[in-house]
Amino acid sequence: MRVKLAVSPKGKRKGSRNERRVCRDLSLLVSNGERDDLLWRSAMSGGTATTRAKRGVKAAALAGDVSSIDIDSHWLVRNWYIEVKHYADLQILRGFTHNSGKLHRFWLRTVQEAAYYGKQPMLLAKQDRLPELLIVKRGQKIHGHYKTPILTVRAWEADIYLFKAVEKLTEKKPERVLIDDV
Repeated sequence: MRVKLAVSPKGKRKGSRNERRVCRDLSLLVSNGERDDLLWRSAMSGGTATTRAKRGVKAAALAGDVSSIDIDSHWLVRNWYIEVKHYADLQILRGFTHNSGKLHRFWLRTVQEAAYYGKQPMLLAKQDRLPELLIVKRGQKIHGHYKTPILTVRAWEADIYLFKAVEKLTEKKPERVLIDDV
């Protein structure tokens, strides 16, 4: 029998507030600081895609916690499955040392969901009184300006960055290919 944990109204508000903040911050990164309104929370925090998936319908555009609401940010959610978490205790050390705990479970779930939708996984995780982490698959980078990862967790196949160290996110444009006329 599966036990369903009740989410307190306070915790739900904190998570929703964090998702809105992350959407504004990602919008600023995508627009080079010009706009904070390119991305917003997905309907039901990605629950619409989950509900549709249970009926056998893939709704990749609705998947994850972040949705694009402007054409300038479509590339981000088209290519990346983005999950946003904010908890008092993510059990970060337990995740790195024992491959268990909340952060580890969130990462595994993000990778699984991203694969289902044919996207790259991205987890933005915030623990109270600690800097926010951006976690992506090892070696996968969004085109843009980064510092080096603060940590690579081989067991997770993940690179971990400080979110505040990401300076800009841009769509990687395909290289132009010139074909000589024969």
